[in-house]
Amino acid sequence: GKSKQIGLDAAIEELLTPERVQRLAGNAPECAHVCVAMVKMCRSHDAWEKLNETVVMLSKRRAQPKQAVSRMVQQAMEYIDETPEKSIKVALIEALREVCAGKIYVELEEARLTRLLADIREGDGDVDAAAAVMQDMQVETYGSMDRREKTEFILHQMRLCLSRADFVRAAIIAKKITPRSIQQEDLADVKMRYYDLMVEIHAHNSELLEICRAYLARFETLIAANKSAAETAASGDTSTEKPVVNLVSDEEAWIPELKLVVLFLVLSEHGPMQVDLLHRVRSLPELEKLPALGELLKQLVTDEIIRWGVFKERHEQVLGTVYESFTKPRISGKTALKSIDWVSAIHERIAEHNIRVIAKYYTSIRLSKMAALLDLSQDVAEKRLSSQVSDKKALYAKINRPNGIVSFRKPQNADDDLNVWANSVAGLLDKVERTCHLVHKEIMLFGVSLDGTSPSSAPGPASSNAAT
Repeated sequence: GKSKQIGLDAAIEELLTPERVQRLAGNAPECAHVCVAMVKMCRSHDAWEKLNETVVMLSKRRAQPKQAVSRMVQQAMEYIDETPEKSIKVALIEALREVCAGKIYVELEEARLTRLLADIREGDGDVDAAAAVMQDMQVETYGSMDRREKTEFILHQMRLCLSRADFVRAAIIAKKITPRSIQQEDLADVKMRYYDLMVEIHAHNSELLEICRAYLARFETLIAANKSAAETAASGDTSTEKPVVNLVSDEEAWIPELKLVVLFLVLSEHGPMQVDLLHRVRSLPELEKLPALGELLKQLVTDEIIRWGVFKERHEQVLGTVYESFTKPRISGKTALKSIDWVSAIHERIAEHNIRVIAKYYTSIRLSKMAALLDLSQDVAEKRLSSQVSDKKALYAKINRPNGIVSFRKPQNADDDLNVWANSVAGLLDKVERTCHLVHKEIMLFGVSLDGTSPSSAPGPASSNAAT
């Protein structure tokens, strides 16, 4: 009642005197003890509003020691879960955030309070308010926060930005996490969530090869976790010095990830990185459990024409099932690339592969025959060839449209011809010099002169003097 409130006010007024004495004397531990006593007193009387006022008032007093503010905030944070109503809880969190604002020595407490407030806002359905609360926190500079908590905080920021479709800010925040910083085994679950969020960002930007790399990282993480769990079970080591994160209960949970790797690897445009990933994925021993996808990759690395009709009949159903798993709801509640026409995209990639194979085996070919090999009309085949030449710079080709002939032979300029001639002359001179050396060697070994006479029978200076 009112008398109880009056008694609390009087008790706090009495404690303010020793608090002032200890504060001005520079006795940080004693001052902190008095401040914490006032906070506990407010909690024991269930005076939540008075608690907020007392914490703010004490933090603003002149020359207040850092230790006193820190311990006071930590003590008040223990009461957050004990609040009877959500409004009281929010008021306490906001009061403590006001106390922590701009103070480096309580930056960890401020980050935790901010995340609690964001969770409350998100729980109320106000995602924009939750994202606005979280986005101002720069936890990557906090030295007092451990790596796991710091990374999870940044992932929380990314997820809220993606929930409100703010892909630009999410991509900026994602750069605060480097793949090397989450390679530790005890951060495997964090790594999985990170790459799942990165898939959404790359999907929005239509970066198909980056999506493939993200799923490959998730696949490798699951394989490493299963291997570590198997080694731990085999050794019987129950020590907790090196904890193993239990990602999944199913040992074959990596199969959907590997299927998605293959799908987006096939969808990606041809390039050095794509070719490297193609050979890396094809060499994975786990691919033996997916023979259909292994055959698909084998076709792509082989320099042979792929007939689109046969390819579609064999792989369309399998790839369609894989794509449906990709369009399921994500962590942020959004879906990614639902409208992609993956069949047309794969058809285009197969046509580009066939064009590269044709350019490798033909110096010139009729456009009608090339269109037949590509299973396309002449107009579409010419369009795909032009895209390969002008847009992607993947090969050289020249079309003689009146005659309907495509030439893949790249003409050489005068400098190239001169270089070829100079190399040929240099090679010829090397061969002549080597031949002369071998002839001289034969002369020295067998005593044969160039005129056919033996050097021993030739008249020398001594015989000439005797004759005279």
